[in-house]
Amino acid sequence: MAEDPKPDPKPDPDPDPKAAPATNTPDPQAVIADLQRQLEEATGSVQTAFNATRDALRAANPNLPPTVFEADNLEALTANVEAHKATAAHIIANPPKTNVNPGGGDTRVVQVPDGLRGANRIQFALNNPGPGMTE
Repeated sequence: MAEDPKPDPKPDPDPDPKAAPATNTPDPQAVIADLQRQLEEATGSVQTAFNATRDALRAANPNLPPTVFEADNLEALTANVEAHKATAAHIIANPPKTNVNPGGGDTRVVQVPDGLRGANRIQFALNNPGPGMTE
């Protein structure tokens, strides 16, 4: 039968207080530095992906104004693009009802009686402003 090992009769009565503890605990400063490095790498990766997404959305929607793509995060960016696309689709599906002439302003469409000439024609036009032209 094997004998029981005898315990150390005298433990070290005065351990060196400056000695590092005999544990495998990593240095807290090293852990913080490593986490900071990982955070910076992840942030760079996220920013790179965000920039690529913004560039792809800009290329896919060249008719949208540049301010649409000035968002700080992906949610705001996609919300801006979707809102502007919906607005553009609504305007395309429902064009304005007024006729606009190239010089600006609404085009007046008034049926002038035949045979009306000169000052009488002008007076008729002034007295009959046409649809949408009343004050």
